[in-house]
Amino acid sequence: MMYRVYYISLINLRKILQSKCLYFSCA
Repeated sequence: MMYRVYYISLINLRKILQSKCLYFSCA
């Protein structure tokens, strides 16, 4: 069951990084 939690947290981390990239307008 731990792999699912890890996978979900990985997706959330990517979303946060992408939104930060948009916020700071990095290409």
